[in-house]
Amino acid sequence: RNSIATQEVLDADGWFHTGDIGELDSEGFLSITDRKKDLIVTAGGKNVAPQPLEQRFKSDPAIQDAVVIGDRRPYLTALFVADHTQVLSAAGRLGLSSRSVEVLLEHSRIVHWLGSRVHQVQQGLAPFKQIKKFKLLGSPFSQEAGELTPTMKVKRQSVGTRYKSLIEEMYKAP
Repeated sequence: RNSIATQEVLDADGWFHTGDIGELDSEGFLSITDRKKDLIVTAGGKNVAPQPLEQRFKSDPAIQDAVVIGDRRPYLTALFVADHTQVLSAAGRLGLSSRSVEVLLEHSRIVHWLGSRVHQVQQGLAPFKQIKKFKLLGSPFSQEAGELTPTMKVKRQSVGTRYKSLIEEMYKAP
């Protein structure tokens, strides 16, 4: 019963602005896919919803978790938490002898192995939605470290602060 407040949340077409991002499917059903406040706007002005990309990466068994980065940056990058079982298995196939996942995550052959998987996952994405570089993390995100909410959603700002040096490395010239 407040026409001014009502007009503030409705656009010219009568849509109610909730702050959510969604997609309409072929049957006209709306699926909420992201929050507008989580939207990445690249330096080139492209809008990218990170959560669908992260879910796409996590569909690969080798990637336990993913955080896409790129707000006000020239391209997208990502931090990946690799599945330790998959890393150890790949190391065996690649003839690597180390049993330390932390050591393996720094090995060029493991990075290349995961990079080829990332490349496959990105097939069909628009170039501005593809990550150009990534870093592998040795431990999963946690509530204790302040990286996850109680509902297990990633706190982007906390992750960005904690891994600032790794993120900056990905944006330095090669």
